[in-house]
Amino acid sequence: MKILFVEDNQPLAEQLIDALEDQRYTVELAIDGQQGWDFVQSSGYDLVLMDISLPKLDGVSLCRLMRVNGNQTPVLMLTAKSTSEDQILGLDSGADDYLVKPVSIHELSARIRALLRRGGAKSPPILSWGNLQLDPSTFQVKYADTLIPVTPREYTILELMLRNGQKVYSRSEILDRVWSYEDDTPREDTIKAHIKGLRNKLRGVGAADLIETVYGLGYRLNPEYYVSKQWQCSCSCLTKSQADLILEKLIHLAKRLQHPLCFALLNLKNQTQYDNLDTVVQQITDQLQHQLKPEDIVAHTGKGQFMIGIYGIPREAGLNRLNYILSTLNQLPFKGRNQEITMNISIVQYPEDGIDLRSLYRAAIAALK
Repeated sequence: MKILFVEDNQPLAEQLIDALEDQRYTVELAIDGQQGWDFVQSSGYDLVLMDISLPKLDGVSLCRLMRVNGNQTPVLMLTAKSTSEDQILGLDSGADDYLVKPVSIHELSARIRALLRRGGAKSPPILSWGNLQLDPSTFQVKYADTLIPVTPREYTILELMLRNGQKVYSRSEILDRVWSYEDDTPREDTIKAHIKGLRNKLRGVGAADLIETVYGLGYRLNPEYYVSKQWQCSCSCLTKSQADLILEKLIHLAKRLQHPLCFALLNLKNQTQYDNLDTVVQQITDQLQHQLKPEDIVAHTGKGQFMIGIYGIPREAGLNRLNYILSTLNQLPFKGRNQEITMNISIVQYPEDGIDLRSLYRAAIAALK
């Protein structure tokens, strides 16, 4: 069981942490309310033990912040005052229980056990990043429903990254969070070895680059894997309305992560000269879906008209990818084709050519004419 202890009294914190670790709890310490809030956001805990009087952000405010943001982790509050007003204030802020200092370790342990039993009825939510899933209740890691055997350290590193997927973690930060309060804290090279081990296991399920290196800064989860699951669809091709909804989400994500996004329109030329236009269009659709990456969008928007969304690359790279794909179409044995397939292409990029879907559409249509 993992406990976050938010306490600015260092001697008291060390005393209680030693006692709790003797009972096989894993305890992390935050020395002020703001640091406690940062820890709560980036990691998962079975219980939060906090003082009511804290620097930067007091315990009552911290507890309220947790509840307002939907965090229902059990909270046991410590107070130096035994007045009913302070106890009511703590409970009204969302705390589950309170204890008055000085604290008896036996009573503290009993209160913690009671809260953990009470909280045990609720299964913690599964953490996911695209097709990667981590279940805190079973300690299992899966990718696309394939179980990945991980060591306890690998599991903890993945959990840390999944709880704040956009954050870049340095090696020293991972050491501080995963090996906290251990006398034999390893060197940073150990993190490199664990990341390599995780990548090897992820490679076995087709996700070798799910953990990417941000050179000079550290490691993070690859945003492309998060994006790819947002629009995977079992149908043969997305409709325009489906694609519009997905593109809106992609634009929001590209803005948040500061990634490029290419938007392309394709129009089949000389449509009246094909023996079987529907067959040709379906085969073009199949080839686009087959040759584009899983995180790319393909939508058939009308007779011989297609809309493409390519996340994470600039316009020139997107245009090169589309030109290559289209160059291969005439090498394939299409049914219903009695002439060379030619298409008009326009491709624009977020945010240079438009800051929302409507402006990107306008820019692409103008370029197509």
